[in-house]
Amino acid sequence: KRVVDASQNALLALRDEARSELERLHQAGKLDEKQLAAVQIAYSVPQPVVSWQVLGPFERIGAKPAVLERGVEAPKSSSVIDPTRPDLAARFTGRKESEFGWRDARADAKSGFLDLRAFFDGFDEVGAFAFARVNSGSKRKAKLLVGSDDMVHVWLNGAKVHAFDGYRAWREDEDELDVELQQGENALLVRVDNGGGGWSFDGQARYARFLE
Repeated sequence: KRVVDASQNALLALRDEARSELERLHQAGKLDEKQLAAVQIAYSVPQPVVSWQVLGPFERIGAKPAVLERGVEAPKSSSVIDPTRPDLAARFTGRKESEFGWRDARADAKSGFLDLRAFFDGFDEVGAFAFARVNSGSKRKAKLLVGSDDMVHVWLNGAKVHAFDGYRAWREDEDELDVELQQGENALLVRVDNGGGGWSFDGQARYARFLE
């Protein structure tokens, strides 16, 4: 069982790079039923987004950067974020006139959970942005899984794909979004607002099943 688990974990780590070769082997009839089942499992397991650039905190109700959405008229704001290619060297003014830029943050490797309240040392009635790049070995349909405490807005490759504006405690992968990933890098931007108490989110991608 340890050998099987180790092989499964190795496939999880390399599944994007290995997909085309695995498809070739399958089409050539070189994957037996057990091997194909293991591959199917690997491609159905969510892949956490771990490496983020985080920007904040901003007042939840008040001035914050506008997002340049694809297909939407550019906002009349002196402070904007391009969700496909944000300027990670830019400086912004946020909560209580504090000045800051984008900072590296690393989410939990298993769940993708990122505790923003701990990252920013507290604060209520605030918001923050987080940006990441999600790699895909091919153009494909996928599920984007998101959990948040409290509100969350999500942009993928410049288009807004989700918005939740209520209050809630974090629950892993509470929102499931049908998206399409392009081959190569995909730009993922989220804004997470906090009304009080916990302040966090997670993001994971679950690719379409192998040969689906």
